[in-house]
Amino acid sequence: MRVSGKVGNVQLMQRINRARVVECIRRGTTATRPQLAEETGLSLSSITNLVNYLMDRGFVCERAIAESGRPGRRASLLGLADDRFRIACIVLEADGIRASLMSLSGLEVCTLPFAGAPPTGDAAIDTILSLAQSLTERLDGELLGVAVSVPGMVLDRGSSVTSVRLNWSGVDLRAALSRISPSVFIQNASIARAIRIRSAIRADRPRNALFLDLEHGVGAVHFAEAVLDPTFLGELGHVTADVHGERCFCGNRGCIEMFCSPERIAAEYGAPSYSDVLAADQAGDERAHAALARGGRYLGAALVTLIQLFAPDVVYINGHELLKSRLVAETAERYARSHAYPQLAGRAVFRYVDLDAQATLDGLLEYALDRLFDVESSNCILE
Repeated sequence: MRVSGKVGNVQLMQRINRARVVECIRRGTTATRPQLAEETGLSLSSITNLVNYLMDRGFVCERAIAESGRPGRRASLLGLADDRFRIACIVLEADGIRASLMSLSGLEVCTLPFAGAPPTGDAAIDTILSLAQSLTERLDGELLGVAVSVPGMVLDRGSSVTSVRLNWSGVDLRAALSRISPSVFIQNASIARAIRIRSAIRADRPRNALFLDLEHGVGAVHFAEAVLDPTFLGELGHVTADVHGERCFCGNRGCIEMFCSPERIAAEYGAPSYSDVLAADQAGDERAHAALARGGRYLGAALVTLIQLFAPDVVYINGHELLKSRLVAETAERYARSHAYPQLAGRAVFRYVDLDAQATLDGLLEYALDRLFDVESSNCILE
């Protein structure tokens, strides 16, 4: 970014420093002014001016009084504010839609659940627009934007969304939602869930980290130095695992998702549900055991591909329904470690997390805030 003139440079540095302070507050939920000065390297007087601006704009508030451990006045804890700004967040999952008005701090001000599986095609777009409009009609503050997470591939920030589950191919969801708000944030659901575990990744400090999402299908996200890789699209389930395999509902043959999904394992065993397969395996049924092990091997094959490409230090796996069987997880790990390069497989640590729909909603909100407080984003709200 090139800025000409001394005034322009000063204004740019003000915006950058304001963004740094907001980021510090977001990472720690709350912080004191002295802590912000220490973390940013800015003087306490500069931090005071920056915080005053953020408080005047309604982005930040004082929440409580912290014990400083030093004599004198106790320091005020700072956090993102709840009362003025709202973001309309809509989460599409395989089993329903959740639409919520969210505050900057993550408070759910209003929620409109949508029962049943989401519609497909144009009906899905109409439903999203209807829910977004309904949220704005319940608005009790200033709307900063509309954010949507979808089970599918998101290109050009939502100008082209392709989702097999929603029967979308290149849908311009951004244009549709721009009628409601000029600021529109659309993200792949697996990436939204991955954003939710950034704090764990920052704490673990791996050089390379992968997030494998089995919530609905197979998604994958890459982090380098705890920073989300924006080139990753989050979709892995429809990569071909067997060119001679059965035709997937996406139109291709032998997709990974076909071999390691709970639905596929249940169908292979001949049971109405995955829980029936789990019960049969616990009862000693060898066919159930074989079906689960096969799903684990295909999941392991997906891990081998990711390990060979990214040499991760840690792989975070959101198991959802599939990994209710420990056999699937153990088989996948064993396959990955025996088929990936030994030097790479030996250093990879597998960690299992359990993220629900709330995590998707929270991650989607964090993604919107990332854009709103990014000085290089056209959606930045910092002056």
